[in-house]
Amino acid sequence: MPYCGKCGKKLNDGETCTCSQTPPTSAFPNVPRNSSFDPTVDPYIDYKYQNDPYKVSSDKNSRAALFTAVFIAVCAVTLIIASIYIPWYYIIRSKADNTRLDTIAVRAADITKSADNVLRELNHMELPLQGLYFISSDEESNAAVPFDVGEFYSRMDIHTEKDVTCQYFIIVLNGKVKYTATAREWTKGRVDTLPDEYGVSVYYSTDDKCDKIFSDTCLDDVYWDAYDKIFSDKAA
Repeated sequence: MPYCGKCGKKLNDGETCTCSQTPPTSAFPNVPRNSSFDPTVDPYIDYKYQNDPYKVSSDKNSRAALFTAVFIAVCAVTLIIASIYIPWYYIIRSKADNTRLDTIAVRAADITKSADNVLRELNHMELPLQGLYFISSDEESNAAVPFDVGEFYSRMDIHTEKDVTCQYFIIVLNGKVKYTATAREWTKGRVDTLPDEYGVSVYYSTDDKCDKIFSDTCLDDVYWDAYDKIFSDKAA
């Protein structure tokens, strides 16, 4: 009995094998031949990884790690900015407060005006006002005052604005203020004077010379300079 030389099928006498006429059976009979389907790729494997719960969890962890890193970076930048800004803010505020205190406390013109008003009232009371003398916010720094200075202080409290808190001394000549120097404290704060020279504070002068006061000079220094000029001249 003969056999097919191609497929090895047993043939009867006179029978012809049809293996060369019938197209080979496809391993994927339901897939059109013109389809883009790739029979070498296992669809089950792709589906498995697309829906793999471990893969989804890994993606979530990556996003969470990224968010955490960004959050930490933002917090770090915020802390750096705060560490720079906060000290700077308090330094600027402190300087502004000192300037404000100096502006409020250092008003030689206000003290002069108030003191002149008080001296006029004391003159009406016929108190002895003649002579050259010192009246100071510190009672121990008064010098050669010819009347009861307590009356002067009580009336100054009335005439001086309540927000003006400063240290001062005035030099009075025959019942009229000749020179005023003020500052926030005796050893601290800008010294303001009246008279001044073009808005710049000056030392007390017994002549027409006006020596300017430096910014680091305190009220106490200005007081003793004036004291020495007046009483040293008298002694001479």
